[in-house]
Amino acid sequence: MSLIAVKGNREIKIDANDKQKFENTGYKVYEKANNKLKLLTKEPVKIDEAEFETLKAENEKLIKQIEEMEKSTKVVPSKKEKE
Repeated sequence: MSLIAVKGNREIKIDANDKQKFENTGYKVYEKANNKLKLLTKEPVKIDEAEFETLKAENEKLIKQIEEMEKSTKVVPSKKEKE
C-alpha cells in the first residue's frame, strides 16, 4: 500500500504523515493497493447561497414547530415515577 498525491498532472508518492499537508495545498490523495486507486481526500459539499438560506429558514420553522409541540404535549408520569 502506498499513498499518491495528485494535483493537475503531478503525481507524488507521499508518506502517511504528509497526507494532511498535501490535502491542505490542494492535492487529492489516493491509496494505491493491488494496482487500484482509492480516493482518500474528502471534498467539501458545495451549495449555493440561495439554497442555504432556504434550508436555514426551513430549519428555523421546524425548530419552532417542535417547540410548540413540546409545549402542548403533556407527559403522563409512569407508575414507577409516582412511587
